[in-house]
Amino acid sequence: MARVEIQVDQNTNAIQTLIDQAKQLNELPVLSVGVGIQDADLFLLRIASTGQTVSCTAEQVTALFSSGVNQIIAGANITVTPSGGTGNVTITAASGGATSFLGLTDTPANYTLKQGQNVKVNTSANGVEFTPDYKDFELSAENTGIQTGTSYSLICNRPFKFVNEFVFSVNTAPTGSSIIIDVRKNGTSIMTQLANIEAGEKSTSTSATPGAVDKPINFNIGDSLAFRVTQVGSSLPGAGMRCTMIYNVPYVV
Repeated sequence: MARVEIQVDQNTNAIQTLIDQAKQLNELPVLSVGVGIQDADLFLLRIASTGQTVSCTAEQVTALFSSGVNQIIAGANITVTPSGGTGNVTITAASGGATSFLGLTDTPANYTLKQGQNVKVNTSANGVEFTPDYKDFELSAENTGIQTGTSYSLICNRPFKFVNEFVFSVNTAPTGSSIIIDVRKNGTSIMTQLANIEAGEKSTSTSATPGAVDKPINFNIGDSLAFRVTQVGSSLPGAGMRCTMIYNVPYVV
């Protein structure tokens, strides 16, 4: 909610027009603070979160400054003052305030290795942070045993930059042996370590060999992305496999 504070020496037609305009916008009520409008009361024109503002013509502005308004407070560290009663306005900002996004007190310290990332409120709800992107893939049916071979492939219709990690999971754990998955770009493996879902486990996140990407990896429009299962559980193959690709994680190589 924005707030405009107008300090006046007397009630003038121009000021009343401004107040009436605010009321017509169905905003929050105009409040008179102090005693006696003739004694330099303080008016609060409260503009609701709709973004609507009270507009004045040049003639109204001139009338305001020539007939009683001696100060408009536009916000913290900003002062708007009339100039000689002519209707001209001087806007003065106090020095020392933030001049950039990173200069704020509740934002990250720098942009280093943050290109392509998102800005969102942090888990403590007291500031913002940069976060990567995630893309989920369904690689097999929920109740059908996983089979070896290419389980899912696609042609990228948008870029995926700075691919950092693939996390695999299943709804039904394999038994007897692990599930092993390779990830390929345009037919060539991009893994320095194939991903393993170990026997009795349901995710690569609990594996001693969760898989590693041969960085840097970028998928451009038209590139193929394929997941190839090279091994399944020897007793129970496992079922319901998913993958989460984590990208937009710039790194130094």
